[in-house]
Amino acid sequence: MERLIAFFYQYYNLLLFLVLEAVALWMLVQFNRRHSETYGALTAAWAGRVQEVNASITSFLRLGDQNELLLEENMRLRRELSQTRLLLEAYRKTQPDSSQRLNLLPDSLLPDDRFLSLPCRVLTNSVQSRLNYIVLDRGRVHGVRREMGLVSGSGVAGQVISVADRYSLAMSLLNTDINISARILGKQIIGTIGWDGTSTREALLRYVPQHYDVQRGDTVVTSGFSSIFPEGFLVGWVSEVRKNNPDGFSTIRVRLATDFHRLDYLYLVRLERAPVLDSLLNYGRR
Repeated sequence: MERLIAFFYQYYNLLLFLVLEAVALWMLVQFNRRHSETYGALTAAWAGRVQEVNASITSFLRLGDQNELLLEENMRLRRELSQTRLLLEAYRKTQPDSSQRLNLLPDSLLPDDRFLSLPCRVLTNSVQSRLNYIVLDRGRVHGVRREMGLVSGSGVAGQVISVADRYSLAMSLLNTDINISARILGKQIIGTIGWDGTSTREALLRYVPQHYDVQRGDTVVTSGFSSIFPEGFLVGWVSEVRKNNPDGFSTIRVRLATDFHRLDYLYLVRLERAPVLDSLLNYGRR
């Protein structure tokens, strides 16, 4: 305590000078418009620079998390491929002539996995309103087109609605105006995925009749019944099923696979046969 008092006593004049200078500077900025604007501009510039440096540091520190997510995605794909091969091998062993029958299957009965994929980065992403959008760093010069599907490493994220030369705007799945054709995996149950504006972790599977057998935990994927999303992209899992609605449809809540609070890198997807489908659909609207 004595040292502190001695310090103030020794530097009393300097400390008083600094306090008076700070008060004078505050009064100058507070009551002089030109100096206030100059100070505001300098503050904004420094704040912007600090934010830029902070964003760069944050992005660098998140590289480890992103690598882990990529490794998890690759592992999941490898596991699914391995399981599929084992199932096919088991089927061929139990059915000696199955290989010949599989080769004779028409193309219309085989999964259509021929789609274009383009990686992109999220520039801005909103989750607070009922109409949320995602701005991407890819545009027309990169091959982006309207109505391309948008997916994360976990599942469906949205669809492109507007394209500029180097940027594009996508409607998030967390948008009450979006509707995506979906189905229950392993069952012939088709519905439409849409957001009701409540939880950012859940959406609704609509237009499923009540007599259909939908269970909690069922997997929901894209149906492929449009030119936007190929078949089989994960949407989420059924978390709640309520029936006895007067409209005859079940209320099915789906826990979304994509975490919209952690979007960074996404993929733009589109079926290779999409232009043909679009031309047929446009012809049908005439």
